Amino acid sequence: ARATLAPAAERCATLTFHGAGDALLAVPLGEAHARELGEHFRALLQAFADKQAAAATGGGGGTAARHESMDFACQQGDGMRLEIFCNPNSAADAFSAAALVTAEAPGMRGVIEVPISALKADLETYAVALKAQPDPQQ
Repeated sequence: ARATLAPAAERCATLTFHGAGDALLAVPLGEAHARELGEHFRALLQAFADKQAAAATGGGGGTAARHESMDFACQQGDGMRLEIFCNPNSAADAFSAAALVTAEAPGMRGVIEVPISALKADLETYAVALKAQPDPQQ
């Protein structure tokens, strides 16, 4: 039996995460969770933009502002769980940052570290694949 993150009444596509070297982790992800993940990712990118702007203007008065970590988690289907975590305070900028991606289902667990630039590309590729899927509610 194949575990799925999306109910049958929702469009779903495979989100493939690309880590260092040839490391890959692929999970099915439904449209609603994808929208939520997109919101979390945009907030993460904004945190990096804010850090860069503060550094460029010398802001912070000698103390760096702390930014909220991205901690996305969803669970659906046959016990399948996806979690993505990134602490923007642990890297100088988005180009040197990485997210920790964990996928779990009964009997399996996969963990991969994904550079933020690769995560952005992975989400864009997923969005194209999702649009190509038929809407089961039509």
